[in-house]
Amino acid sequence: MCRIRKHSNKESFVNIIAGLILLLNMATSIGITIGYLRTKIQITTFYEQIEKLVLANNIDRAIKLCNSVPEALAAKTMKRLLLLANRPHELELCFQEVLLEYNMGSYKKKVLTVELASNTVTLLSWIVMLVTIMIYDHDWFTTICIGGTACCFLVTMSILNSLKQNLGEIMTYSLRLKNLLLNKAGYVPPQYRPVPMTETEIVQWRERMEQFNESTASARAAGETRPAHRLYDEKADSNGVLPEL
Repeated sequence: MCRIRKHSNKESFVNIIAGLILLLNMATSIGITIGYLRTKIQITTFYEQIEKLVLANNIDRAIKLCNSVPEALAAKTMKRLLLLANRPHELELCFQEVLLEYNMGSYKKKVLTVELASNTVTLLSWIVMLVTIMIYDHDWFTTICIGGTACCFLVTMSILNSLKQNLGEIMTYSLRLKNLLLNKAGYVPPQYRPVPMTETEIVQWRERMEQFNESTASARAAGETRPAHRLYDEKADSNGVLPEL
């Protein structure tokens, strides 16, 4: 009887460890999911509404629409641009600041911190779980907890990937909004104004463009499927001009 009781106590210990690990991973997964859902909106639909209001010269209503979802990251970003609708010379600076913040600033650090914390919790959980079941006996409850922990990990990784994808969409639609506001104001930032080229430079560019078109046709025959403008961007310099091929 004594041996049976000891074996039961071991199984109880393993179940407790497995249960605590599952709860910890569930809490992590739920916390990340709630945080993601609080800051996410249907950005395509939201931008279309903003665009209609801007085209109708109703900037105030567009700002109020952003204020209606204050937690949404897309709304915060677009509001920063809308507030500068009557100061188009600042729009490019604002967009670059947002871009820097998302790529290298506080928001990027938050995403990396959440990802690191999630991976750390998962790694430690698996180490503790594996060591425990190797030392002690385990039953069906432990197996369920292991499966649940794996599911929590998959959910967390899926949410983090969606968060990164959502960030890319925000940047895309913020760029569209910036360009829309600039077009409405009839203003082109100095850095985007075309620089007149000499006749020789234009002739050389045309020759290189013809060479590029021929090489693109050959690449298509070899199986290249990327759009031509993507291939062009890879070879063009910062001014959009093809170097000597």
